[in-house]
Amino acid sequence: MTSLSSGPATIPSSEFWAGDHPILRREYSEILNCLENFKKRGKRIVYLEGNHDFLLGDFFKKELNAEIFSDYYIESINGLKFYFAHGDFVNPLDISYLFLRKLLRSFLFRFILKVIPFGFIWKMGNFFASIGQNNWGSPDPKIKDGLRNFAERQFKKDIDVVVLAHLHFPEHIRVNQDGRECLYLNVGGWKPNLYYLVYDREKFEHRQFRYEG
Repeated sequence: MTSLSSGPATIPSSEFWAGDHPILRREYSEILNCLENFKKRGKRIVYLEGNHDFLLGDFFKKELNAEIFSDYYIESINGLKFYFAHGDFVNPLDISYLFLRKLLRSFLFRFILKVIPFGFIWKMGNFFASIGQNNWGSPDPKIKDGLRNFAERQFKKDIDVVVLAHLHFPEHIRVNQDGRECLYLNVGGWKPNLYYLVYDREKFEHRQFRYEG
């Protein structure tokens, strides 16, 4: 099994997960093995679903004992109030996507996952997930501004730190909210630049994953 410190040996070619099926476990086996090792070390796993990964199956909930959140997650850490979310739902004017998002998390779609061959769903899911990947690394100004504005709205609700994703580009922005210093962070993207975010209870740092060999 791959250790958590070394990470997976290869980047998965796919980035779609819906339900729980052997195809998913096979495609993402290295990442799942890393998470399994993480759990065995007594670490807590909190998973925020996104626009390409939802309805996480029994492996995450039962075998990894992961806490799954479909929308957002709030927790106080080291005296700061954090708001975590993927960020795909922050634009209230994107009615068509919000409807699709709700549909893909509905009982109807759960039924579809059971009756339609998963191989077909897998191919279609990856096809739609691949749309727009060529623009990753060059953030969409509308998405960037929408996420920043959403973060500022949370600061007015006494949130100290907002951590979002969806942009595929790292951001680290300090905001003064009525004399209180707040922080908006965007994790960045796994593709194309392998960004991730580290918090050591003193500072936040964006890093880029490096493969061994």
